[in-house]
Amino acid sequence: MKKLLLIFVLLGILVPASFACLNETSVTATGKEVFSDAGLPTLVPKGTDFTINKSSYEKQAKQYLEYWKEHGNVSYYSDYGVHLVYLGRYEEAKSVFQEIEQLFPGRYATAANIGTVYELLGQNDSALYWITESVRINPAAHDSSEWLHVNILKAKIKGEQFITSEFLIGTSFGTDAVPSTDLTEQQLDKLGMAIYYQLKERMSFIKPKEPIVALLLFELGNITSYTHTVANAISNYKLAKEYGYDNLVMNARWQRFASMHNEVVDPLDTDQKEIYPPDATGAMGSTLSTTNSGAWIMFGLLSLVIGLVLVGYFRRRAK
Repeated sequence: MKKLLLIFVLLGILVPASFACLNETSVTATGKEVFSDAGLPTLVPKGTDFTINKSSYEKQAKQYLEYWKEHGNVSYYSDYGVHLVYLGRYEEAKSVFQEIEQLFPGRYATAANIGTVYELLGQNDSALYWITESVRINPAAHDSSEWLHVNILKAKIKGEQFITSEFLIGTSFGTDAVPSTDLTEQQLDKLGMAIYYQLKERMSFIKPKEPIVALLLFELGNITSYTHTVANAISNYKLAKEYGYDNLVMNARWQRFASMHNEVVDPLDTDQKEIYPPDATGAMGSTLSTTNSGAWIMFGLLSLVIGLVLVGYFRRRAK
């Protein structure tokens, strides 16, 4: 029995270890081979669907309002307003934030929340005023990315001709099949994180199709082809297309990166013949499948060994 216990202890140690050492393989836009732990997060923004847990948000909103009335802590009232936003009750939320500004003027959170609600209501001039005010109060907030929020609002106010990479993020990545840039790796990391943060917030409220989100997703793909992997870039290109971005440059890069990643791709039935990898979710499908299959082979071998040991053990007991 002690031997049997030892076997299961070893199984508990070895099997997780075999999975923990998994590494996925991809390349960057420069062709550099990259190895990363399977399952690590990639720079692919995903919004939150607030309709899924609507009843939970309603319950929390009610609780925050009760806490505000009971304790008088402005944070509770502010969180109540935020949950109204989650529930799509923008006018009610605006009234809450305006009341907070009157009672407790000069708070960063209030300025940022009012600005966001105004934008959701389509009142971009007022939104720009309050987001600019929030940056003045706390320029380091939201991972120091609110400068991009300001530029987005300015572009929406000025018109379509200002929805360009140069206006929004101050740079572009050329028109070749591989993005080109003079930015340093540190500058690319910082810019990529700013875009990612802003998109993660915006994609919770803005659904496809929308030109600014689409363009920023495309540029995030260009950045992550350097800072992360071409697989990460393809995931962002896929989202950019869902949001309405579709041109020859992105399609050429998508095809080039898919080829670099050794993915099996299927041409779409379009004039431009752009291609999709079988799974552009951040960890490419074929690579993940190959890696996981190796782990399961290891698990199978361990199980076989254990089975043989158990057979021998019970045979000896039967004698």
